[in-house]
Amino acid sequence: MAGQWRRRLAALAMVAGPLTGSGAPLRAQGALEVFFGTSYSLPTPLTIYQQGYPELRETAHYDTRPFIDTWYYSGRLAFWGKHDNAWVVDFTHQKIYLANPVPEIQDFKVTFGYNQLGFGRAWHRHGFNFSATGGVVIANPYSVIRGQEQPRSGGMFNTGYRFAGVTAEGGLNKQIRLVERLFLSLDTRLSASWARVPVQGGHANAPNVAWHLHVGMGYGGPRHWGVN
Repeated sequence: MAGQWRRRLAALAMVAGPLTGSGAPLRAQGALEVFFGTSYSLPTPLTIYQQGYPELRETAHYDTRPFIDTWYYSGRLAFWGKHDNAWVVDFTHQKIYLANPVPEIQDFKVTFGYNQLGFGRAWHRHGFNFSATGGVVIANPYSVIRGQEQPRSGGMFNTGYRFAGVTAEGGLNKQIRLVERLFLSLDTRLSASWARVPVQGGHANAPNVAWHLHVGMGYGGPRHWGVN
């Protein structure tokens, strides 16, 4: 019986080792980061197609409003291997509110949100982490166009969320170790996304290019980085 428990504990250590950075059966060392922050969206074209009406085109200016309706936030899960390279999963709860609507647009926002889920690589060089990811936009839009409301419904499980487009992102990150494997994480990113979201009686093409600023906390990562 004691031998069985020893074998089970050894197997658990082999699985947990990559996530905690302890044990050495595998080289990968996990790190989890959670961020709050905001973004600045560059002006981008917005095109709305609505059945029975001429298409609407404008250069859209978007607000983020990081603490209104829902919070802006982000997270990252990284698995660091040898040579200080990592596989990463990034999630950013991006939000966009149309700030300069034309008269036909009473409301247009993707605030629950214009979510960006990306997969890619990161590199630790000269005390900084550089990253590049690509993935999908999962959007939950709301709009009132020409008096016609598009509610937050439909999509996946009728929650309003739907796969809406694609995204790519590049980032620069600085980690400041606090105690043991807990660290402060300062992060900036540039994202470029394209999404098609429904409006009542049609759809809107709503690309987004944004600069993001984040501050957060993280746990894990390679121990030998020390205090950066």
